[in-house]
Amino acid sequence: MASSLADFILIGPGTFLYTPPKPTPGQLIILCTWLGAARRHIAKYTALYRCIAPNARILLVESSVGILTSAFVRPQRVIEFAPAAAAVLDTLAECEHRSSSHPKRSANGRLSDEMTNSRTCRSTPSSSYAQPKTLMHIFSNGGMNSATHLLRVLRSGMDQPLALTGMMFDSCPGKATSYWQTFDAMVLSFPKTIFWRFLGALAVHCFLIFVSLYIACGYENPANFWRRGVLEESSPARGACYLFSREDRMIEWTDVEQHAEEARRKGWRVKEVLFEGSGHCAHLTMDRRRYVQAVNSVWDGDQGDSEVFPM
Repeated sequence: MASSLADFILIGPGTFLYTPPKPTPGQLIILCTWLGAARRHIAKYTALYRCIAPNARILLVESSVGILTSAFVRPQRVIEFAPAAAAVLDTLAECEHRSSSHPKRSANGRLSDEMTNSRTCRSTPSSSYAQPKTLMHIFSNGGMNSATHLLRVLRSGMDQPLALTGMMFDSCPGKATSYWQTFDAMVLSFPKTIFWRFLGALAVHCFLIFVSLYIACGYENPANFWRRGVLEESSPARGACYLFSREDRMIEWTDVEQHAEEARRKGWRVKEVLFEGSGHCAHLTMDRRRYVQAVNSVWDGDQGDSEVFPM
């Protein structure tokens, strides 16, 4: 992995965990990356959070075409996201007394029934307990897929939605797009070689045809499911921050604004940060100072009002 990811440990398929030398109990950053994100690009965000929250663990969940396809099969979905879910629950369990039981995984990677009995510190408030501080940072619709299914797997082992400190939506969530717009976005996730261009294009066509048939049979469009799912399966105390631009060619900025409005109607505190001139998942590069300011506002609790802040 890239130098900034050298300290991350592989704990599951496309799932990595970084533990700082002196971790603060209950502090966790969850990064759900965009489809096919290069490690060198991911490293920019892990380095950012290691500066902003030096004592927090960082859970990295990568997005791939394989992860997208497995999401349609529930047993496989549980296996894929069980390691990440266990890492979240283990971190939350640090807020409890040492005698509390921790979630366990069986040999096949599934979360065991003991996960459903795991209690987090938010359900038993006490001055002797540390308060959890968990932030989820989602990139693009690939990250939306990972985040939604991770939250659903977590929900199966908890009595209520995960109590997040806040959520960052970077270049997402988008609505259902045209066949070819989705095709172009997915093909970009494959290595740029002649072999992978051919094989990747074939795989993406097969996947999109399957999704089209899936929707035709009356099932919900995945993009709509992701947009709805994160609102239903999480409860961010400090609200959500949307980072987007009108120049993004992958995600319509109006789709992001509409989701922000849905979050407001649900009672969330919402901040929208509108960048000018930045492409898809490239806002940090365009204006690092304002990007860092937005992340800090959620992590440290200063969300401000619910207005759109043009960059």
